[in-house]
Amino acid sequence: MFSQWRIPETTATNMGWNLSGDPCTGAAVDSTDFNDGNYNPGIKCDCNFPNFTCHVTALNVYGMDAVGPIPEGLCTLTYLTNLYVFGYIFTILFIES
Repeated sequence: MFSQWRIPETTATNMGWNLSGDPCTGAAVDSTDFNDGNYNPGIKCDCNFPNFTCHVTALNVYGMDAVGPIPEGLCTLTYLTNLYVFGYIFTILFIES
């Protein structure tokens, strides 16, 4: 998603995101306050599912001048209940049928 939004991966890794494996580690599951303006971009996960399964439930990306289409990967986050995107310029492709 970050490359599609032209956000350097270092921006996310500096916030404690694990981009090389399971994103539901580190700051995504610790006591880091999701609503803290300094935790941007931010992600939170809920790991209270059967078999210790974790799901991304919250995503913050604001004021980062992100540009581009809505990433297809966002649609796979079926447990996402909090999405905060501000300062994002969406591009939408309409297909004639």
